[in-house]
Amino acid sequence: MVRKLRRIARRYKRYGYRRAWAVLVRQGERINPKRVYRIWKEEGLARRTRKRKPRGKRKGSVPLQAEYPNHVWTYDFMEDATLDGRKLRILTLIDEYTRESLALEVERRMPAKAVIAVLKRPFAEHCLPAYLRSDNGPEFVAKAIKTWLTKQGVNTHYIDPGSPWRNAFGESFNDKLRDECLNMEVFVSVAEAVPQVSPSHES
Repeated sequence: MVRKLRRIARRYKRYGYRRAWAVLVRQGERINPKRVYRIWKEEGLARRTRKRKPRGKRKGSVPLQAEYPNHVWTYDFMEDATLDGRKLRILTLIDEYTRESLALEVERRMPAKAVIAVLKRPFAEHCLPAYLRSDNGPEFVAKAIKTWLTKQGVNTHYIDPGSPWRNAFGESFNDKLRDECLNMEVFVSVAEAVPQVSPSHES
């Protein structure tokens, strides 16, 4: 068990003991999370936690809480770059209730029409969301997207500028993607950055 946990810690450098325990369970191991915690601590596998900067007082809580699957989806853009310094744009889409990743698309640039093309697949595979939450980025407020979403019967919900906590689930997913993937990988091309499996993990 110690060897298995060491291998997990080497492969997933940002994992804590709970996620290591989840990996073991998926591998068919029957083990109590408390035992994993004890071994994790004894072997010094715990990762260093970053000290968070104190935040100013938040004004209000997250509006429009998701109450059931496909109630509220959230999408957002992240940025990275390939080895030659050229920009990568990464579009993430999750169901806020189930925390399931519904889409993860990578391109050099992604105008409104490309965003619509990404949304079409999860819209066809799942029930349409009642609301689609986003910030006020130019792609999300573009007339083409607003018109298309209206035709689909999907309501938009834009967060206030400078209020990332109003999109808490999307921000949490993006933080983990940045921490566990983007900060640990170097991409030579767009093809290397594209996920090789269909998104289905939780935030």
